Amino acid sequence: MDLSPYQIFIALGIFLLATIMLIRFNYKRYENEYGKRWKLSGFRTGYFRVMVLLGFAITVILMLILKNTILN
Repeated sequence: MDLSPYQIFIALGIFLLATIMLIRFNYKRYENEYGKRWKLSGFRTGYFRVMVLLGFAITVILMLILKNTILN
């Protein structure tokens, strides 16, 4: 799958937007659910790792859809 610089820019934008939105909508819920353990243990590192992987998955799916429809 060859991507032009324009398509790479779109992919980076989608990735950043998806990751930031996931973190923003879920952060308080996890902080309230786990309390002090949230900040003391390494759980936050795992949380951010999962959010980045989900952002990457969303980006891949959206880029495949866009590549097959409008980004020819």
